[in-house]
Amino acid sequence: MEDFRVLLFLHIVNAFLMSVTGLRLFGHRSNLKTFTTLGITYGVAVWIVRGIYGHYHIPLGTHTIILTLIFAFLVRMIGKVDWGTALGVALVSSSLGMLGGGISILIIQFLQLSVMDILSNPWLHVLLGHTENVFLFVMLIVNSVFEFTFTNPLEKQVSRR
Repeated sequence: MEDFRVLLFLHIVNAFLMSVTGLRLFGHRSNLKTFTTLGITYGVAVWIVRGIYGHYHIPLGTHTIILTLIFAFLVRMIGKVDWGTALGVALVSSSLGMLGGGISILIIQFLQLSVMDILSNPWLHVLLGHTENVFLFVMLIVNSVFEFTFTNPLEKQVSRR
């Protein structure tokens, strides 16, 4: 299992941000309790799945698909949205996180770090892990400032008819 600090300071924070950003981009203004429950539940799920992958030496990669499906299920059940929205939230949030992961790779190459350097130091893992949140945070700001959602254009088209 990954260090417990990684769960508390990275996975739960990342899951909370994925929940808030994803649901808001689909026009849902859920309450803090929903976002917190999603953040904790999905954060623990990420921690467990990554722990299982590490324990059984399964190469990372397929865990992204599994975690995206778990996130969609949790958004559906905890966020109380339809399946289409839940899948959209999961896919958009995961994609934004993966884009941010590109920043992590650039930093790792620039600092000439190895994967073992990062995974063996919980605080370095947390710090570099948060670079994956960059695009989630940017889209949350875009949503807040410009009220951008993926559903707004559809709503405007429907109201014109």
